[in-house]
Amino acid sequence: MSKRPIMDKRLAKRVGFDQSLNSTIIAADGTWALETRVEDISDKGAKLHIFSAINPRMKTDECFLVMTRNGTVKRR
Repeated sequence: MSKRPIMDKRLAKRVGFDQSLNSTIIAADGTWALETRVEDISDKGAKLHIFSAINPRMKTDECFLVMTRNGTVKRR
């Protein structure tokens, strides 16, 4: 069975990176964190590669995407 390409239906203009950006997603209440890689980003969202399984307790409407090691660049 062959995989069909996924159509990109996102309307916001995306900004890609020459190299993917390592980042971390952290729950707004600080109860969990996931290591990720940012593939591209826009005003409306980001395309992420997540390195581990997502536990059901991690489902939340709010989290932080931390894009620098020292936490100075983050997005809610």
